[in-house]
Amino acid sequence: MEEQECQQPEGDPNSDLLYHYTEQDGLLGILESQAFRATDIRFLNDTEEFEDGLRTAIRIAKQASAEAGEAGQKVVEYLEDNLRFSFSTQPVFSVSLTGPLKNYETLPSSIDDPGDRLNMWRSYSGRGIAYSIGLPREGYCANIEGIDRQECSYRQDTKELYLNEVFNNFVDLLNTCLKKRIERTEAGTSLEQSMDEVRSDLRTGLDRILPDMKAQVAACKHEGFWEEREWRLTVALPSDDRRVFHTSGRFGITPRVYFELRGPDGLLPIKRIVVGPCPHMAEALESLKGMLTRKGYSKVQVCASQIPYRNW
Repeated sequence: MEEQECQQPEGDPNSDLLYHYTEQDGLLGILESQAFRATDIRFLNDTEEFEDGLRTAIRIAKQASAEAGEAGQKVVEYLEDNLRFSFSTQPVFSVSLTGPLKNYETLPSSIDDPGDRLNMWRSYSGRGIAYSIGLPREGYCANIEGIDRQECSYRQDTKELYLNEVFNNFVDLLNTCLKKRIERTEAGTSLEQSMDEVRSDLRTGLDRILPDMKAQVAACKHEGFWEEREWRLTVALPSDDRRVFHTSGRFGITPRVYFELRGPDGLLPIKRIVVGPCPHMAEALESLKGMLTRKGYSKVQVCASQIPYRNW
């Protein structure tokens, strides 16, 4: 077990890690269950968790369908209804991580350590010591097919850029459906039957592209949360999936699911754990190292926060 200062010089392999911040009970639960608890994004602490992304998505869809007139507007309304309904029937579950600064930020790498961030310690250390758990971005397997890794977007231009990419598929679907409607009408198909066939084509097409749309919408965060520099592990599951369980939460009974991540050794792919600011750091480090060794994580790097924050 290696104890190091929490600095990440350029070229350090740890600089590519993403961090999950948690309290003592959270860390103990992760190591006991060998899994991370993912939460339905509708129950996270951003009151506009998917509304912000949805508004941006619908605005883009309206712009894309403007030439189609009233028919295009109806398709956009149909898309919005389906997106909202899909978030209810097949919620997106997320494990929150924090990562490196965006390229346009200029703090020295030795100062910006994603595993040692003051704003995160303030958020998680209200009831005792907090920890950040460093995970690699890739190189592990999961128990649920379709788990995706995403970097959240806070700036409006970045949100639009990412959503535009995925909405190209929507534009293609819309154009195809409208072209088929014209062809069917010209071939003598009644308007009513033609519209029924268009709706069927839309349902089939949306089933194909909705997962990518939802993933991008779920990665759009209100700009007020930009300090989190959040990354996410996400997956969409039916609300009645047998893997979904419920716990009490600040916002009501909360749907969750376990993400079991496994590295080549069969253990959670934990590379580094930072112990947050606390009054008895030496003891906190020693107890953590002892527990990790007993759990089989003797190679995990353990270090103390270098931020002189005091909340005791």
